[in-house]
Amino acid sequence: MKTLSLSAALVAAVATLSLVGCGGGDAPRSEAPAQATPAPGFVRPAGFGSQFYGEIFDPEKKRFFVFGKKESLEAWKISKEFAFSKTQIGFGPNKETVVFESEKESSQITERLKKDFDARWNIKRGQ
Repeated sequence: MKTLSLSAALVAAVATLSLVGCGGGDAPRSEAPAQATPAPGFVRPAGFGSQFYGEIFDPEKKRFFVFGKKESLEAWKISKEFAFSKTQIGFGPNKETVVFESEKESSQITERLKKDFDARWNIKRGQ
């Protein structure tokens, strides 16, 4: 008897929520997912199975600065400049500009950082 009334109450609650909804109002709902909010900074130290990743967001310039080496991040904090960089306009989660550390002779570090950036912000880009 107790199980039957508990089951009936559960069914009634589910039916009510499906009819009324759980939005709590008549405000229009956006079909698009909410955009990511830039974090003020993030660092993943190099360790077992991973390489260094550093990220700084400048809210005034609306730019991300992404680093593949700890030394580059520390030098940038002093000079606000990269030795070599690759700038991607509109690449951020909310279309911000992203400046990636680069190397003179190779784009390997930049390509790794782009993949890490996309993974961190859960960005899926068309191939």
